[in-house]
Amino acid sequence: MTYRKDLTNLALQERRLRNQRKDDIAELRELQRARVENKKASKSKRNDDLCRAQRYRADCRRKGVAFDPVKFGFDFSLDEYNHYEQRSEAHHAQFGTLMDFDELIAAYRAAQKEQKAA
Repeated sequence: MTYRKDLTNLALQERRLRNQRKDDIAELRELQRARVENKKASKSKRNDDLCRAQRYRADCRRKGVAFDPVKFGFDFSLDEYNHYEQRSEAHHAQFGTLMDFDELIAAYRAAQKEQKAA
């Protein structure tokens, strides 16, 4: 009986902490789900951009005009696009899958920085 009030308070605090943990886990799962959806949407948009870039490049070749992705509103240069095409064709021929454009371009940009620094 002496410690009943203390034990009641501890039980109350424990319940509050459990409820807070439950809410935190629910929020974490929602954030993870949203991140996965955003990544899928971003990847889909990037694939659409690459398809558009391929069409624009083919149109430019037919018309005999130089293709510059930046002029068409893309966020990658012609060198980066050429690098992706070469690497992805070889990768697709060997493994049957497409390479991730953003990862490949990030690695290409990092290598270019290293070359300039050296």
